[in-house]
Amino acid sequence: MEIMQGRTINVMLFGCAKAVAENDLMTFEFLMSKLRPMVSVNGDPLQRLGAYMLEGLVARFSFSGSSIYKALRCKEPAISELLSYMHLLYEACPYFKFGFLSANGAIAEAMKNESRIHIIDFQIAQGTQWITLIQALTARAGGPPHVRITWVDDSFSSYARGGGLEIVGQRLSRLAKSCVVPFEFDAVAMSGCDIEARHLRIEPGEALALLSSFGS
Repeated sequence: MEIMQGRTINVMLFGCAKAVAENDLMTFEFLMSKLRPMVSVNGDPLQRLGAYMLEGLVARFSFSGSSIYKALRCKEPAISELLSYMHLLYEACPYFKFGFLSANGAIAEAMKNESRIHIIDFQIAQGTQWITLIQALTARAGGPPHVRITWVDDSFSSYARGGGLEIVGQRLSRLAKSCVVPFEFDAVAMSGCDIEARHLRIEPGEALALLSSFGS
């Protein structure tokens, strides 16, 4: 029954979207009247998604989206709050956590005999991904290596994070100090598309790792 209902909601939402695209008021109002009892913001995930999709289509059809957005727009959180929210997201979402842990495991294994590690990160966000690596390096046989992270940052990434790279750098520096891991960071304030080797201060004798979490 749930599968059939899910298919019905999907089909009717596609029908509503088609009616909106074709400016077909009669079909849209008919399908909307059928969908209303089937969706709910307090229902199961499919019903909640359907409710929001339907409201979006209604707003699109009536050209009321801008006024709804202005009415619902919340005050932007402070930088400290945003970092806390993103940390909670990292802890709760296995997608992010698995990807970061896999990357950290590969780096730790590939550089287990290196005394100096230089990581170039093209999408550092809040820097949460490096916490587990720094903690793991503390227990490495023979002592932790010297770690340097170069963060490539553009204006969009800074806005999404809630501030400049110094925020992330200070937090990871405190963590590394508590773990007794020699640590330094460099910030390169430009788009990854514009990066050249001269911007990265690559030094002789350091093992190099490049990471782009959301790129190719």
